[in-house]
Amino acid sequence: LGAVRSFGLSIWLLNLLCFSFYAAVFVFLQNGTQFLQQVYSLGEEEAAFVMSLPYTVSSIFCPICGYLVDNTGRALTWMLGASLLLAATHLSLAL
Repeated sequence: LGAVRSFGLSIWLLNLLCFSFYAAVFVFLQNGTQFLQQVYSLGEEEAAFVMSLPYTVSSIFCPICGYLVDNTGRALTWMLGASLLLAATHLSLAL
């Protein structure tokens, strides 16, 4: 517990970003199929396919992104960029 007090600001910011990022992603994935059916008039099967795409894309790009983060050593910057892209994506779906 004593080591937690010695964490720097960047660790706390990274944790905050991870928490908010995954909270937004999981809420959307939970309700996304119904959202796509109502807003875009997709059938249940089409909406389910669209909602499966993040998992497919993640399986391909997570190792690549992990490699980039490990080699640049800038996890906070990468996470901030991903969070901004997520916010832009959610805003585009709202319009």
